[in-house]
Amino acid sequence: MLGVKWCDHVKNVNVAVATGLPSIDEIVCKRRNALFGHIIRLDIRTLAHQVRNLTKSCHCPDVHWRRLRTPLDAVKTRGPADR
Repeated sequence: MLGVKWCDHVKNVNVAVATGLPSIDEIVCKRRNALFGHIIRLDIRTLAHQVRNLTKSCHCPDVHWRRLRTPLDAVKTRGPADR
């Protein structure tokens, strides 16, 4: 479209300005807000609404809950009976 080759050292910002496209930050923000709007209008009993309430109040779902950082952590935390 613009005649820019991969070997031309043109910054992404310059290409975005030349095409008139919105930045990726704007797109992500717009879609995130749209999703939030859908979730907030859901029934309170739906799982998505309950997860939103948990993350809003910063409470973990269970006392022993912790976020696993990598799939390798999941393997390390499983006991011999789980494998």
